[in-house]
Amino acid sequence: MGSRSVILAVVVGSFVALVVGMQVTVRAQARRQTGKDAPRLGGPLGKHIASGRRALVYFYSPGCAACRPVTPKLKELSKRNEGFLAAGQ
Repeated sequence: MGSRSVILAVVVGSFVALVVGMQVTVRAQARRQTGKDAPRLGGPLGKHIASGRRALVYFYSPGCAACRPVTPKLKELSKRNEGFLAAGQ
């Protein structure tokens, strides 16, 4: 095995270890949250949810390529329907 193969193996192994470590961390954090209440939301979204009325909430990110064509249509829908709320970022 040449030195390039060893370097490549170390880089790939490090990347795999990083990804696995991140997955383990996220799962451990999620497990610690099990059974706890979600934090309260502020603003109009929080007020609507706190009122006990039904709501369909669309979360999106302005940087999401899949969200860009859909978001304007759903924002228009949210203006016409009080039970539909669009919450970005």
